[in-house]
Amino acid sequence: MPQPPEQSGDPPEEFATERWRYAGRRQSSDGKKLLGSYVDDAGSVWLFSSKHRAVGATYELEVCRRSDGGCTVKFGTLTYVQAPDQDDPKVREWIAEDRAAYAADELRKAENYAKRDDGFGSLTLNELRDRIRHAPAGRRYGLLAQITRYVLT
Repeated sequence: MPQPPEQSGDPPEEFATERWRYAGRRQSSDGKKLLGSYVDDAGSVWLFSSKHRAVGATYELEVCRRSDGGCTVKFGTLTYVQAPDQDDPKVREWIAEDRAAYAADELRKAENYAKRDDGFGSLTLNELRDRIRHAPAGRRYGLLAQITRYVLT
């Protein structure tokens, strides 16, 4: 039977407050999603699932460094500390990388959608109407735009 951590002989995790800078969004290694990129004081880059933030801004968070070189970040401890310095060349580089990652992700999404929803030319008007009617509300305008572009080109 496993013992509770305090009785297992393993030292308890010790968290320390560190300041990291948000370096923008980056593509995951498989290219299927965007991850938030953070840079610690040592210059190491850490990727996490997170919402988009101000590129170059400084945040405080609770971090436990592991002996294997990794780290554990305590959920919910990310606190905004300082605004980005827009004149910093590193921040400008991060902004460019963030925009490139975002554009690549949007292109990937558009290509995936195009693979699913091509073939407007073989549909009747009633079939087009049904496809739009059954689409989620957020997708209806996108389908209408695609159909209009198809008809006009």
